Amino acid sequence: MLSSRLSKKIVTFLIESNIITAKEQDAYLFCFMYIIDMLLYISISLFVGFFVHHVFYTFLLLCIIIPFRMFAGGIHAPNATICYFLSYGLTIFMIVFLPIIANKLKGFAFPLLLIECFCIFLFAPVESPNKPLSPTHKQDLKRKSRFFVSFYIMSYFLFFLFHQHQYYNYLPFCGIIPTVSVLLGTFTNGGKHDVAKNRNLR
Repeated sequence: MLSSRLSKKIVTFLIESNIITAKEQDAYLFCFMYIIDMLLYISISLFVGFFVHHVFYTFLLLCIIIPFRMFAGGIHAPNATICYFLSYGLTIFMIVFLPIIANKLKGFAFPLLLIECFCIFLFAPVESPNKPLSPTHKQDLKRKSRFFVSFYIMSYFLFFLFHQHQYYNYLPFCGIIPTVSVLLGTFTNGGKHDVAKNRNLR
């Protein structure tokens, strides 16, 4: 992957320049990969949005799915290749078609918003079976995901109050993929046990 190759080159340069030590390389490698992946994802998404004349829709979409993914978690793909394919494929599909779908199904926008917020509030965060969260970290992510749910609802009503119909009808559809990911992550890989633990953290 591009991010992996670039990160290794950066970390190698930092080690050779005596800026970091070899013992620190794994942590720096992870951080650089994450940053590069995120920058690529945002850049490609905005480019596609610009190309199809959906720039602000794309901006809204990214403002919803990135924090939800960071704080609420979700299902994990079996390997990095599938993860990249699904992430970019679903995002590009949403950038191109979601405004059209949202306009045709606008009557479902508010009920959809309520369902998404209920699911995130109840089940998030979903931890990876390969990287269990400590109780403190999990509690912190739960607070952040619930705070973001509040922001999500507030954004919807702000668009509603200012009569931005195309945006408040569109916004709840941005949360479909993150919510489905949380539900799939919850009920797979021992997710039912995580539900019980989530209830204890409330």
